[in-house]
Amino acid sequence: MSVMPRGLLSFFFWGLLGWSLIAQAAASTIAIEDPPVPDAFNPSAYKAAERHDGVRIEALGNGPDRSYIFTPTDESVTGLPLVIFLHGWQGTNPKNFGALIDHLVRRGSVVIYPVYQRGANDAPQKITAIAKRSIEQTIEWLGQRHPGRVITDRALYFGFSMGATMAINLAARAPKNGMPSASMLLLSAPGDAHHVHRGPLGRSILVTSLDRLPASVPVVIMSGSEDSTIGVPTAIAYWNQICSQPRPKNLILWPPASHGKQNLRSTHGMPGAPDLRYDIEDIDAPFMPITLAGQAEFSESPSLNNLDFHGQWKVVTAALDSLRDRKPPAHWLFSDSKVLRDLGRFEDGKAYPQAYLETACPAKFGR
Repeated sequence: MSVMPRGLLSFFFWGLLGWSLIAQAAASTIAIEDPPVPDAFNPSAYKAAERHDGVRIEALGNGPDRSYIFTPTDESVTGLPLVIFLHGWQGTNPKNFGALIDHLVRRGSVVIYPVYQRGANDAPQKITAIAKRSIEQTIEWLGQRHPGRVITDRALYFGFSMGATMAINLAARAPKNGMPSASMLLLSAPGDAHHVHRGPLGRSILVTSLDRLPASVPVVIMSGSEDSTIGVPTAIAYWNQICSQPRPKNLILWPPASHGKQNLRSTHGMPGAPDLRYDIEDIDAPFMPITLAGQAEFSESPSLNNLDFHGQWKVVTAALDSLRDRKPPAHWLFSDSKVLRDLGRFEDGKAYPQAYLETACPAKFGR
C-alpha cells in the first residue's frame, strides 16, 4: 500500500481547509437556493406576496428639500428595511413609479423618495447634497414619528437615470457621511449630467467611482437595450469599473419585442410604472397625509408589462425580500441564470425574448 508523503498530505489538508473557508464565506454572502418558478413573477404572484393592505403617504419639507415617505399603515409593524428611491431628472412626482413604490411598501418596506430639485434649470452638481440632507432629516423624523418602524442598517439604494449616479455617490460615502449603509445597490438606466445639460452644468455629478463602494455591497446594473444614448453606455461604463472585482454583481439589458398587438419598447422610460393614486405634482403645496387601501389587481397600464414584472421588478423585489427577511441575497441575482434571462410570455403564450446578461470584463455588448 502506498503512503502519501507528509508534505503532500499537508498541502492537501491546508488546501481543502482553504477552499472550505472560501465556500463558507461565499455562503454567508449569497444565498444558494432553488430559483423561483416563472409563475412567481406574474402579476397575481406579486399581489399574493403583499403583506400589508394600507399605505400611508406623508411629506416632510417643501420644494427641493421635500421628501415623500411611504409606510404601511399598520403601526404595529416594526423592523422594516429602508428603500432609498432616487428618481431621474425632473421626476419629482412619485406618480411615475407609483405602482412599484406601492408594491414595495405592501411587500414590507419603508420607502423614502427625496424630491431634491425644482426644475430643468437646476444644477445637477448640487442635487446629491440636497438629497442627502433631505434623507437624513427624514430618517430622523421617522425615528421620532414612527419609532422602530424602520431599520436603517438594512437599506436598499435604488436609483433611476440621474438617480442611479446619485445612488453611487450616497452609498459609496455612506459610512463617512452618516447615511445608512447600503445593503445592496440597484442602478436602473443610469444617467449623468451631460444627458441633460451642456457646458459647466454638464459636468459629471459622479464624485466617487463605483469601484470605491465597499466590496461587500452587491450591485445590479440594468437598462433597456434600446436606451442607447443614456442607459446602455452609462451602464457599461459603470460595469467596467467593477467587473474585475469579486463582489456580487450583474449587468442586465432588457430587450424590446413586438408580437401581435403587443409592442414593448425598452427605451429610457421603460422602468416607469405610473399609478395615478401617487400623483403629487406641486412640491410647494401643503401636504396632508394620505392613506391608500389595497387593490386586488394592479391598475391597467401599458407601462406595466413583461419588462416590469419579469424584468426590473423581479430584481428589486428579490433584493427587498433578502433585506426584509434578514437573508443573504439570492444566488440567481448574480449569475448567468435562466431566472434573470426569462422574461415571461406574450398574451398568446409565445415566449418573450431573453434578457442579455453581460459576463465579459470589460463589457463586450455594444462593440
